[in-house]
Amino acid sequence: MYVAPSPRLHSTFSVSVFQLLSLSTSQLPRKLEPSFYFSLYTFYFQNLPFFCYTPGLNPTLPATPTNPPRAFAVGERCGRPAFTLPGLRERWGAFTLVEMLVVLVVIAILLGFLIPALSTNSGRALEGDARNFAAQLENARLMALAKRTRTRVLIAADNAWGTDVSWRGYILTSFDTTSGNWFQQGKLNRLSQATTFDSVVGVVSTRSTTITSVVKAPNASPTPAPVNFIGAFVEYLPNGSTSLDPAATPEVVAIQDGFVPTTGSSPTPIRKNQTLRSQLTIDPLTGNAVLQ
Repeated sequence: MYVAPSPRLHSTFSVSVFQLLSLSTSQLPRKLEPSFYFSLYTFYFQNLPFFCYTPGLNPTLPATPTNPPRAFAVGERCGRPAFTLPGLRERWGAFTLVEMLVVLVVIAILLGFLIPALSTNSGRALEGDARNFAAQLENARLMALAKRTRTRVLIAADNAWGTDVSWRGYILTSFDTTSGNWFQQGKLNRLSQATTFDSVVGVVSTRSTTITSVVKAPNASPTPAPVNFIGAFVEYLPNGSTSLDPAATPEVVAIQDGFVPTTGSSPTPIRKNQTLRSQLTIDPLTGNAVLQ
């Protein structure tokens, strides 16, 4: 009766066979030569998991010490498909759990790189717009201190100054005491397409109907006529504050994740994500804007 050897026995016996193969026949006991050598050789090829054996070098003759079994070359395997690695079954169209987990991990890593690149990044756009508007407020405060005059940051409430300006565009102006007009300083700025000013909070809500006469090109000759700018504002006094009243409340400007409908001259902005919102609080005495 044939009893299958254990993996441990197979590995131990394999080493013994290789050690015996390294010896010459003259070094083996005389009485074991060649029967013992042939039995070890035959046992090894019978139990080798990725080789097969034949009766001998001549398949038509039985296996004898003079006609030992031979191992097939790589890819022969007794006429069947090429051999596989030990312990790996021949299977077609199936995956192991480990292989599936590896594929899922690779897909998750790729998605981690692709999703930030393909998303709209509303949160980052909102944060960037809030910081840019805070920088414009700081420029207005410093200009008021440098020129010893009043400055305003105007927030558009309609599209009179361009396409897609309503609740998204803002400019910096300084007051001219001679003409009584406000001179535009720099270009018209816009928030990104994913953000708008909150029209129901702070100074944007209470001052949205204010009309300011603005000269677009104050350095041109002759000086062009002023153009009305309708919208809220944040005004700085020559000392850099927004109010001389110690009891004055801070002014608030909010920027939200939203969009402005294309219908109407001054449509109301619509908020999308309720959790995405930045608020700037302006200290009335110092004029410093704090982003929250």
